[in-house]
Amino acid sequence: MKKILSLCLSLLLVMALMLPTASVFAADVDLQTYPTVYIKGKVGALVNEKGTPDEYVIYDGDRVPVPDGYVEDAVKELVPLFVKSVLADDYTEWAEKMSHVLEPIYKDFVLDKNGKARPRSGQQHLSYDINNVPNVIQNGVYALHGYAFDYDWRLSPLDVADELRAYVLKVKEVTGKDKVNLVARCEGCCVSMAYLYKYGGDDLSSCILLSPSSNGVALASSLFAGDFHLDGGAVNRYLEHGEEMDQLDKLIEDELIRRVLVDTVKLMAVTPGIDLTDAFIQKIFDKVLPMVMPGLLMSSYGTLPSHWAMVDDARYEAAKKMTGIADDPAYANFVALIDEYHYNVQNRHKEILTECMEQGMGVVILVKYGDEMFPIMTDSEYPNDNTVTVAQASLGATMAKIGEKLDAEGEYVSPDGLIDASTCALPDNTWFFKYLDHDEWDRGVEELTFAFYHAGGKMTVHSDPAWPQFMVYDAETKTSSPMTAENAFRPEEEADDSVEPAVNNFIGTMKAVLDRIIAFIKGIIEGIIGHAKGTVPPVE
Repeated sequence: MKKILSLCLSLLLVMALMLPTASVFAADVDLQTYPTVYIKGKVGALVNEKGTPDEYVIYDGDRVPVPDGYVEDAVKELVPLFVKSVLADDYTEWAEKMSHVLEPIYKDFVLDKNGKARPRSGQQHLSYDINNVPNVIQNGVYALHGYAFDYDWRLSPLDVADELRAYVLKVKEVTGKDKVNLVARCEGCCVSMAYLYKYGGDDLSSCILLSPSSNGVALASSLFAGDFHLDGGAVNRYLEHGEEMDQLDKLIEDELIRRVLVDTVKLMAVTPGIDLTDAFIQKIFDKVLPMVMPGLLMSSYGTLPSHWAMVDDARYEAAKKMTGIADDPAYANFVALIDEYHYNVQNRHKEILTECMEQGMGVVILVKYGDEMFPIMTDSEYPNDNTVTVAQASLGATMAKIGEKLDAEGEYVSPDGLIDASTCALPDNTWFFKYLDHDEWDRGVEELTFAFYHAGGKMTVHSDPAWPQFMVYDAETKTSSPMTAENAFRPEEEADDSVEPAVNNFIGTMKAVLDRIIAFIKGIIEGIIGHAKGTVPPVE
């Protein structure tokens, strides 16, 4: 009995000595020693008849090819009809033609009523060959983009998740590793979440979601539900800071003409009584959108399950009703497909991620904001990255409207007072980068990723003072630093949407126009007098 007791005590002692060592070892594992599978967003050209002599492009990586002269012909027909409709307050004829205007352009791009692509249709070039996956390790670690995963971004994330599963298993096989990291951005996050829903996190050491679209995208949600709202303040801010202003500079070379256009619109946007956005345009929107949007969507992007995956929960059922697919038997399989993602993936983010974290998978959710969204959506009133709102990307952060601040305090409240991260699904695993655009990939994003890897995937927003929950991006240095009260706002932060500045700007611009007119008339008079005196040679 003593010998047995002694043996048991010895075993317990050995186990007690081993357990702390094993725990320290687990925390010291650098996840960069595991390969990273990088899941892209909506990128890459699409073709039909792929791999045959008849292959042709249906999406060039930027847009669907448009036949020469098609836009010009459509404008010539539709604009006079629209003017006639406004004057008569009857949009029936215009709406009928407008509803079908995209059909000739998207006829080869759309999916069928089951959400499936035609045979031999898909990505023109894949960045990988699943039959020839190399082991791209250097100095014992793997690069962040070493294993890039391409896919037909039109398809349901649930279908693409099966392709991702095969790729993950292949990468594990060729590298000899038991796990991989997933890094996804934008639409790629829909694929990642669908993967976790279907296959769990057993094969993953970490999952990093960059600007995720998997919980909804503002523009897709507004388009599909017909939820448009023009706000004067948003119009004003967009004209002040929107990136489309760069395009306006190219279209209108004369700086004064640009000023007249911009200042006139801004004045109308914020001045009571002449607010065209609310008094006139919004009324037209409300009347014509239900007439044209179903046809436009279901002859183009409304046929893509991937884009339905980006319709947020607040507008999802309204979108199915507005587009007409909810009660159409021809779309029964399509609705079942998009419903599975929406209700089993989008609506279960927290549950899915928490379960995977309990299995040992590390998680990072990275949210960007500080840009301006096109001012036709109610979402444009809130912090966003010009595509996804903070609330959508962060899985539930509380936001103040732009120009306002939250009446809240605490460790999860941003120094700029715009965001309370305590309401996120995973507040300790969610970082926010201000002044970083949706499509931008800051060096700081990679540095945060590697810091997370080096911490063995155990890092939270409280772990490292260099990487607190709220960061600020500096476009000049292309670096990010912790947000403070001093760097939380830019000097030109928001456009003033009150009436007085708009009126003053408009008056100043009109004065400049008057000065130019006076100078022009003065030049004509001086020319006439010069000709009369013979001091100016006659014009031949």
